[in-house]
Amino acid sequence: AIYAAVNARIPEVCAVFLPPGGCGFYEAVVQVKNTRPGIAQDVIRATFNAFRSLQRVVVVDTDVDIFDAVDVDWAITTRFNADTGLLVLPNEEGHILNPVVKTNPDGKGGTVTKIGLDALVPYHEAREKFERVEFKRVDLAKYDIRGKSGR
Repeated sequence: AIYAAVNARIPEVCAVFLPPGGCGFYEAVVQVKNTRPGIAQDVIRATFNAFRSLQRVVVVDTDVDIFDAVDVDWAITTRFNADTGLLVLPNEEGHILNPVVKTNPDGKGGTVTKIGLDALVPYHEAREKFERVEFKRVDLAKYDIRGKSGR
């Protein structure tokens, strides 16, 4: 349902995943074709609008496996710049079962600060600069790694 709602507004959206680390409910990782500047911000807002219980949305390129937490973390580590790619939305509606949500005085509903992370390759940057480094395969059986003592 989230994918359909967001993709209807932004056709560059390829896939949406709610990872177990976000309780399968509070975080979404969204894979998009990075076709224009500012697309991540649009995707973040559309994703929050599609499912109000979300607290964090991460937007990644098509070369990132959204079902692999290590791959998503790699994209955040190497492509996310908090100066330009962090969207903070304070006092948003939160899901009352999440303990971080501040309950309203009337006990009905609550609020939380939501964040969106743009982990896309910056649109005007060279993609090559942000690609994974490939390491040469090494056959450790060809090397004595025990040291001089032979232990």
